[in-house]
Amino acid sequence: MNILASCLMMNLLVLHPVHVSYTSIDIAPETGEISIVCKFFTDDLKVLFYHYYERELPFDPGKDFTGDEVDLISRHLFGSFALKDQADKSVNFSFIRKEQNDDSIWLYYHGKFDQQVPDTIILLNTLLLDVFEDQTNLVILTAGGDEKGVRFDYRKREMKIGLKN
Repeated sequence: MNILASCLMMNLLVLHPVHVSYTSIDIAPETGEISIVCKFFTDDLKVLFYHYYERELPFDPGKDFTGDEVDLISRHLFGSFALKDQADKSVNFSFIRKEQNDDSIWLYYHGKFDQQVPDTIILLNTLLLDVFEDQTNLVILTAGGDEKGVRFDYRKREMKIGLKN
């Protein structure tokens, strides 16, 4: 079984040469509500969950996750990705839905600042960095019509971003 699993893992690593994730964060300054959409290559997530949890999750188009699968995915995702205020308090997010095609998966989440929207936030993004050494995580942050792009990789894992002028 280990030989079969190793061969499967090697095949998955060769399927696409670029390891990149894309996260879109939209903050409504008047309400403090936050929408997050994370896009991953499906193969990369399969490798991740097999590598960490020795589980083959059913990342199949048209098939919803079970509650346990949503919990596992969300727990891992937000253990590697955090949006914090200046007081180092993380925002909690709830899973909304997934969309998927043969190559990619989009995970939708919703959260809200407990208090008013802070002037500055801290983004931490280590998604897939310890699975793929060439992993790049692109983040687009939109707040009140202002848009900022950030690139995270092995060397850059955390960034402070001003939201208000």
